[in-house]
Amino acid sequence: MKMKRTLTTLAAVCLMVFAQTSAVAQGGPAPSPLQKMSQMVGLTEVNIEYSRPSLAGRDMYEKLTPVGERWRTGANLRTVLTFSKDVMLGGNEVKAGAYNLFTIPGKKEWTIILNNNTKETNAGKVNDDNNILSFKVTPTTTNDKVETFTINITDFDKKAMDNANIELAWENTSVKFPIKVKN
Repeated sequence: MKMKRTLTTLAAVCLMVFAQTSAVAQGGPAPSPLQKMSQMVGLTEVNIEYSRPSLAGRDMYEKLTPVGERWRTGANLRTVLTFSKDVMLGGNEVKAGAYNLFTIPGKKEWTIILNNNTKETNAGKVNDDNNILSFKVTPTTTNDKVETFTINITDFDKKAMDNANIELAWENTSVKFPIKVKN
């Protein structure tokens, strides 16, 4: 009985992999493409890896971001921020390393959450014991509509280049939080 269940599970996994491989082989683009970016802030390398969903005629707050609930801040896999050196993020000390970025979106306030369990990459259950920080920021409304979810590093200090903002931009919403590094 156990062997039959194992074979059934194995067959289901093979079928899913085959279906995904066939879609890619047929030239079908990913609906939420993976984005990898690397940016120096001062002498610290900041890497961000996330998937970029598009509005596709949908309302961000009504259909795509779970207002008042934890969001993986992108699509597909969890968003990962990596810092080559210690940083200050939203006024909080963060050690060099890799972290999952979660948010709790709201029209008047967003909560930014960093979680250090990057071994778990899917969107499933999150253990809050692995959260290393949480802070709130106020979103702003922009004039320019952003169709595809984007994470940028913006607003560099012009002299020292050792601090900037990490911006989450989508639809007509911009959420920024500061990153500061020690050079």
